[in-house]
Amino acid sequence: MLRILITAGATREPLDPVRYISNRSSGKMGYALVRAAKKRGLFVTLITGPADILPPKTNKIIHIETALEMKRAVMKHICQNDIFIMCAAVADYRAATYSRKKIKHHNKEWVLRLIRNPDILKSTFSYAPHIYRVGFALETHAPYENAKQKLKSKKLDMIVLNCISKKNKVLGLDVSQASFLMANGAKEELPMMTKNKLAQILIDRILKNRDQDDF
Repeated sequence: MLRILITAGATREPLDPVRYISNRSSGKMGYALVRAAKKRGLFVTLITGPADILPPKTNKIIHIETALEMKRAVMKHICQNDIFIMCAAVADYRAATYSRKKIKHHNKEWVLRLIRNPDILKSTFSYAPHIYRVGFALETHAPYENAKQKLKSKKLDMIVLNCISKKNKVLGLDVSQASFLMANGAKEELPMMTKNKLAQILIDRILKNRDQDDF
C-alpha cells in the first residue's frame, strides 16, 4: 500500500497568550486531498494546523499549531511515506520574542520584530529525496514565474499554482482554479471546479506520474 503524507490548514505564531500571526487558509483543499487519497486506497497521514472545518477521517492525524511544530512533525513522518503534499499555509515569520503576559496597549505604536520560519518543504529534500514531493504556490502577481522558481528552488516534482484574483479568491471557498507545473517543464491548466474535484484530479496525476517523466 502506498503511503502519503499531507499537510493542511494554517499555522498560528503566538505573540502573547491571546494574540497570534496567522493567515486565511481554511484547510478545505488539504482535507479534500485526504479524502481523495483515501478513496484511492492510500495510507494517509495528515498533519494539520488550525482549520475552519473538522478534519476528515484518516489513518493517522497529527495536530499542530506553529510552523516549528509542523516542521518537527513532517520530519518525523516523511521518511515513512512514498508521497508528500505540502498543502498547509505555513506562516513565513514568527515573533522574535513571546510575552507570557498579555501585551497592554499603553503606547500608540507597537513595533513587532519578526524572524523567519524555516522552509519546511525545501528542507524535506535532504531528508527524503526519494519520495514524490508536491507543493502549492499561491500568487498575486507574476504567478508562473514565481511558481517555476519555487518548483526549482525546492527541488519539487510538481507544484500546484493558484492565482488570487477577483474571480479566483481561493481562500475559504469551496471552488478553485489551478494549474499543475512539473519539474520536467510540463504544464496543465484546469478550469474552475470544486476543491473536492481538484483534489481527485491531483491525486490521480500524482499516482500516474510518480514514476514517469510527464503526463
